[in-house]
Amino acid sequence: MLVTNWLEGTIGSGVPNDDYDVRVIRNAVDDSVRDLTISVKDESTSGLEEVQRVYDHLLVLCVPGHLRTVVSHRRWLENCFQLCVKIGVKLSDNMKYRILRHDLSKFSPMEALGYAVMFGDGSVGFRKLETLEEQTEWDLALKHHYAHNCHHPEYFRQDPQGGIVQDSRESMESDSDGSLCLDDSILDMMAARGERELKHDNVISIQKLLDMPAQYLRRYTDADRKYVTHTMAAWSENARNFLSVEGNEHLLDGLFDGRLVVY
Repeated sequence: MLVTNWLEGTIGSGVPNDDYDVRVIRNAVDDSVRDLTISVKDESTSGLEEVQRVYDHLLVLCVPGHLRTVVSHRRWLENCFQLCVKIGVKLSDNMKYRILRHDLSKFSPMEALGYAVMFGDGSVGFRKLETLEEQTEWDLALKHHYAHNCHHPEYFRQDPQGGIVQDSRESMESDSDGSLCLDDSILDMMAARGERELKHDNVISIQKLLDMPAQYLRRYTDADRKYVTHTMAAWSENARNFLSVEGNEHLLDGLFDGRLVVY
């Protein structure tokens, strides 16, 4: 109900402008709750009050702010994808579909709750969780996210029995589409870096977008990290060559909040 109200514009902000994107999100939410068996068998006062109490608590936890943050990240990801296409980066034919489906699990009840517990309305970074209940919600949300999103290398290294990460398993070995998941993870990092860390820059530097801090890369195995760093260097060289041609810079106008895109 809360996500539906948000999509209809009655609470929160940041709903996608594109009707197709709204339908994609709505369908993802419907899929995520299809197997839930929570129901109120009657319309007793106590039952309705409990539903309202939970709803109000989710608002306090800033879930609508979390939803807005996910939409913003998806928009940045789409822009980074378009940037790479324009500068001549060769990506899988399946990447466009992957971009469309990116992070849809964050609209599911489990992840919406856990991410709101950790990040509030999305305006703050990781916070120190104060209770066991908060830690449990966050752990469940993160495990669910890794299990449903292969742009995270942890997706390939989970033990289905206990959820234990096996650090030796590499994305490249397990990805049926070659480097699709790792390329998706690079786009994910570019979007996160641009939106969070470079938000005050007057221009968008592609070189800076692809200059990832070390903490972004620690999650990869050695082989995956080697591929990622080599690929980011190659994409950066693509950008340098593209922007060395007079007039090409105007082909990137309007991608990032009206800011000029430079190498």
